[in-house]
Amino acid sequence: MFGHYHVGKRILVPYKDEKGKLRWDKKRRTELSFHDLDEIITRWDDRPPQQSRDRKDFDEISRRTAPYRDVARTVGEALQMAERDGR
Repeated sequence: MFGHYHVGKRILVPYKDEKGKLRWDKKRRTELSFHDLDEIITRWDDRPPQQSRDRKDFDEISRRTAPYRDVARTVGEALQMAERDGR
């Protein structure tokens, strides 16, 4: 699923705690939700426009999985569907 992307087995996902403070949670890439993916990309949007390899990979994952957001439960499942459909 994530084979040709430079994404680790565990991914840091940003979230805000009950006090609104930014925190980070480690999740397995196979458990990554679309909300998690959106949060990662949003945090990069707050940074200077330098395109890192990770940013390019997450942007590509987001693009490939977009058609499957309504039917897949996780990003990994959507990537499998995209691969199956030749996307």
